[in-house]
Amino acid sequence: APRLNRLFAQAGLLSQKDWESYRKKGRKSIPEVLGQDVSFQTFQDLVFAEIPLPFRSKKSRRPALGDQLSAVVDIRPDELVQMLNAVSPPIDALIERLEEAEVVEEGRLGEAVEEAGEMGENPYEWIVRQGLLSPDVLKRFLNSPANPLVQRCAFFMAVAILEYNRLPGSKEADRLAKKVYHGQMDSAVSEAKKMLKLTPAKLLAKIEEGLYLPDIAPSDMTVDPELLDFFPVGLVRRQTFMPISRDAHHIVVAIADPLNVNLAVLVRWILGKWMQPLFVPAGVLVDRINEEYQGAGEGVSGDGSALARPGKASSPKSSSARAGASGRKKKSPAKGKKAAAASKKAPAASKKARGGDGERPAMDLGGSEAPVDSLSAVQLVSSLIERAIDLGATDIHLEPGRTAMKVRFRIDGLLNKILDVPRDMVAPVTSRVKVLANMDVTERRRPQDGHIMLEMGGRHFDFRIATMPTVYGEKVAIRILDSARVMTGMEDLGLNENQRKLMDSLLRHPFGVILVTGPTGSGKTSTLYAALNGLNQEDRHLVTIEDPVEYKLDGINQVQVEAHIGLTFSEGLRAILRQDPNVIMVGEIRDPDTARTAIRAAMTGHLVFSTLHTNTALGAIQALTSLGTTPYMIGSALTGLIAQRLVRKLCTKCSKTKAMDKATALQLGLPASSKMRLRRPVGCDACLQTGYSGRIGIFEIIEMTDRLREAVLNDESPDKIQDLADKEGRISIQAAG
Repeated sequence: APRLNRLFAQAGLLSQKDWESYRKKGRKSIPEVLGQDVSFQTFQDLVFAEIPLPFRSKKSRRPALGDQLSAVVDIRPDELVQMLNAVSPPIDALIERLEEAEVVEEGRLGEAVEEAGEMGENPYEWIVRQGLLSPDVLKRFLNSPANPLVQRCAFFMAVAILEYNRLPGSKEADRLAKKVYHGQMDSAVSEAKKMLKLTPAKLLAKIEEGLYLPDIAPSDMTVDPELLDFFPVGLVRRQTFMPISRDAHHIVVAIADPLNVNLAVLVRWILGKWMQPLFVPAGVLVDRINEEYQGAGEGVSGDGSALARPGKASSPKSSSARAGASGRKKKSPAKGKKAAAASKKAPAASKKARGGDGERPAMDLGGSEAPVDSLSAVQLVSSLIERAIDLGATDIHLEPGRTAMKVRFRIDGLLNKILDVPRDMVAPVTSRVKVLANMDVTERRRPQDGHIMLEMGGRHFDFRIATMPTVYGEKVAIRILDSARVMTGMEDLGLNENQRKLMDSLLRHPFGVILVTGPTGSGKTSTLYAALNGLNQEDRHLVTIEDPVEYKLDGINQVQVEAHIGLTFSEGLRAILRQDPNVIMVGEIRDPDTARTAIRAAMTGHLVFSTLHTNTALGAIQALTSLGTTPYMIGSALTGLIAQRLVRKLCTKCSKTKAMDKATALQLGLPASSKMRLRRPVGCDACLQTGYSGRIGIFEIIEMTDRLREAVLNDESPDKIQDLADKEGRISIQAAG
């Protein structure tokens, strides 16, 4: 909302008085802030919300909020020359605009251009080399109150947003645009205010409520290759945008920050066209930039030459391309003419690498490698988190390498490469994650842990962050904990009818130990929480001890292990037993003390749930024995054993049927002549071309019968116990699958 308010103020649709009143309305004193009913974490998140990282030196300071909102375009001298040479705009018009904005001495640039002509020099390169046209001059030009292009570009963008939200119609918007083309700004602003019939208060309310932003689906981004030569790859990366198409008056740009007025002013000043921004998530754009500018770097070495970065990132298969102005994700209305125009087909993108100054030799313009725009890191991290949630990922891996940081999502148990982050953005992206997780940004030599809590779309997410130093930088692993995944009933786990009845029978026991076994990532926690949800009633006292407490459940008392203060599983379990519980869940049995305490708890009238890392259900008996628990105690306390795995499901949108071959029929225990048809994976955008989407559990459930209990008490061999379990009706995981 502040960015939109600023845009409409720059466009002249909100007065300075309206803008100041909005800022005062949102400003609170420190006592008022501290007196609010908010958590310290919320206050801390607010304080650290948009800190630009990394700091370049001790003298660096955090830019003022107004500077951040203006999103100043960071362009280097060699990049400025590259753009000017590629476009060749009339130099007299460029100088006239700079003098009109009162950022250069009148007549001085004209004299320098004449000097360049007399010496046979390129005029663009000459005025940049002489320091008469520098990044600092350009920065003052983009922010100058006397620069008429600022209001015109802001007005053009504001009208496009209002048209997209159907406040003026297309004809009215075109009429306003024509006035902008001809410089009739006073008339355009006056007519817009009459047309909209919105008072400043109503317009501010609309902005606060949230406006739709023009966007474009990633699949519709067909890039005109000629446009790529107009924009240096370094500028494209730092501002996170991609030119798509152009016509006589406009250039359509896919951009992560569709409210970047300064970039629109730069485009208008050099290219002479009005920029039409369409929102695309930063993660998608970074990947597309890597693809289109294949092999091009953005750094500048000591002699000013481009630093090439080879490599091409894999294209993302799908991503959300919608955003509300207030930060909420919304379903966009029907696309306007501008969005439709952006998706027109352009010539196929050239496969050659683009970057630097083409075939011209590199110049020494005194440029140095500038810091990556911190806003790009902020947007990229946010986009990665949103994409991971949209794709149902359980983990995000940020893995720095020699030339780039590889980003992989773990989806349905398998890692999928999503994109490559340019090397210059590795430090800002890592620092952004560490700030959000309340870690020490300055400590890069030791592993760190942290967490982030986030509400999105009415769902609560908890992100566990772990960093680890590697030879190329800090590797970051982000575990995504979605409470909706575990707030399920037993019917959602994947149990067949017989297993469901057997599970219900186990849960009806008033005491005993029920162990869930399987490797890491096999869904043991989800099974335990589903069981606890089924037992969570007012007449039962449920307590858990976990490390960590991954999901918070209403009605259940959950204890977090804190080993550094002596609160271990065994100590916590002893404390729980003094709280008169009915049902106890121990996150994991890791040591002999915990095993013995859990067994004793079951023998004294408590129902105990826990997990063990064994490959089979019956293997839990051996594991308990190896932890020093006597066969007598195991046989007396055990009620049930569960082993489980998670298997991928076929994507429902692309799977196809095929006839069963003989080998598959025999593998499934069917006659070789079986005519049954199976479905096979194909691959589509919805499943990242894997052919699979989602997972389901397969289980082996063993109820301790009298004969099995006797075999355990007699310390029979594992093979004899398994043979006996088969006779008692054991269904293996393979058979269940």
